[in-house]
Amino acid sequence: MNYIWDATIKAKRRNIDTSELTFHKAEVYSPYMEMAMNYINYEIDRDNEEIEVNPFYRFGFIFNELFKPDDYEHVELREELLNCMLHYINNLDIYTGMNKHEFMRLFIKRDIENGYFGESIKDKWHLFELDEQETIITQLINMYQTGSSIEVLRKAVLGVFHDGYIYYNTVLKDEVLIFAGIRKLDIYIDKMNVLIELFMPIDFNYRIYWSKHFGIIGNDELMKEGSVVLY
Repeated sequence: MNYIWDATIKAKRRNIDTSELTFHKAEVYSPYMEMAMNYINYEIDRDNEEIEVNPFYRFGFIFNELFKPDDYEHVELREELLNCMLHYINNLDIYTGMNKHEFMRLFIKRDIENGYFGESIKDKWHLFELDEQETIITQLINMYQTGSSIEVLRKAVLGVFHDGYIYYNTVLKDEVLIFAGIRKLDIYIDKMNVLIELFMPIDFNYRIYWSKHFGIIGNDELMKEGSVVLY
């Protein structure tokens, strides 16, 4: 995409406060594009928070009078007005395309950050990447709509631990076996605890296996000596 809200989304994915972004009127720009970046696959980072734009691409009726070609006075003031107005327009732009589902996501994220899901989850929420947070919120909505289930748990866990796998054991008792597929580090333990607290059905037991899978008879890849753990 090549609209100003694209820069906002990229900044949020890097945990950059969008209020720190600065929009400038570009000296050279295409009449067919809103963003005036030097290359298409640009990245927003903490050392590159200034965004050059073509303010006339969609909003010429607003900015034509502000940036007349022969007006060389109060340049800094007009640039500051442009930045403030584009931040406001940008927020309107983002919310314009939102539906009921997106508003639910915002409310749930706010509730998590305010501690309504528990202080332990609030304190660990920052450990998750933006796409992981979105996955968790999506599965919370699914859980509210369909009820607690192993399928919701599976989607939530695999959305965070991409190399993981989940098994259900219902022969003797309701039990979930979670293979994380990653080293057992404190950050991953905290993430897993959040997922368990949010999504594990209350009547299920569970076991977690980290970097080593338990052996399965008949599967040669999972029966290699020294690389499996006992069930």
